[in-house]
Amino acid sequence: MTFIDIHAHLEFFDDLNIRIKKAKKRNVKIILANGIDVETNRKVLAFAKEYPEVQACLGIYPVNALKLIKKEINSEIKFIKENKDKIIAIGEVGLDLEKLKKKQLSYWKL
Repeated sequence: MTFIDIHAHLEFFDDLNIRIKKAKKRNVKIILANGIDVETNRKVLAFAKEYPEVQACLGIYPVNALKLIKKEINSEIKFIKENKDKIIAIGEVGLDLEKLKKKQLSYWKL
């Protein structure tokens, strides 16, 4: 059986080479790496470039979006659009219903 990891945060691992090798041994063929903010979106693109198994998903985690001003959000959306040929999906979108739902709704109306 072939496996696909549909939601991974690879930036949390110091031993990424080892993790990728172990995943391959366990028949994981594709890993969808999710960016959650400006910094991790760039890391995810680098991972996808370095590892053929890794596919990039860029986005802004809803709670992280609350820390940004409109200009920063628009800048990141522009960055994602500029890199659309390097990604497989937009990730980390929607609402985190546990935290500040009303404020998040106003941001996603942008």
